[in-house]
Amino acid sequence: MAEDKAGKEDFTDSELEDFIRENREILERLLRQEKDRAGRIYNKETQKAEELKGKAEEFKGKAEEKTAEFIAAVTDPEIHKHFMRAGFEILMGAGAMLKAMPMPDKVRSTLDLAKETRERTYEEARAKNPDKKDSSGDGDAASRKIDITDRSEEEEPAPEKRAASKRTTSKKIPVKGSESEQS
Repeated sequence: MAEDKAGKEDFTDSELEDFIRENREILERLLRQEKDRAGRIYNKETQKAEELKGKAEEFKGKAEEKTAEFIAAVTDPEIHKHFMRAGFEILMGAGAMLKAMPMPDKVRSTLDLAKETRERTYEEARAKNPDKKDSSGDGDAASRKIDITDRSEEEEPAPEKRAASKRTTSKKIPVKGSESEQS
């Protein structure tokens, strides 16, 4: 090994030049082959990247389409109507079950008292405001459909309503260690 190191140290530029002159064709061929191989690898990887980009765009389009379908289903008024009806049915079923369940007389009398109080309150409110329509199920109250549409870009938004507030004064209270306390 000591001889190899000694031999390498004696290597000069003229020897390298001689080696390159003698093996120039082989070195050029090796460099060309390496360049061609690198180009093929680059082209192959570029083609794979383009394919992946195309698949990603395809999946993105499908995802956007499925998202739009999901949002349309979730926001469908017909579906909302069914869920609202189902919710009311559950509440009505729970109320009927409460009425049918055995319970102590004290609880039963409390429920009856609450019902009587509610009905009496409704009657008093009707007596005080005979012009107002109620929503007690008599059919007097008219429901109306509300259409929600997209606002055009040209329209200005409605001004915000601000809650009426009373003016209050504030008093500055010095905090420990602040400049106002130190002076």
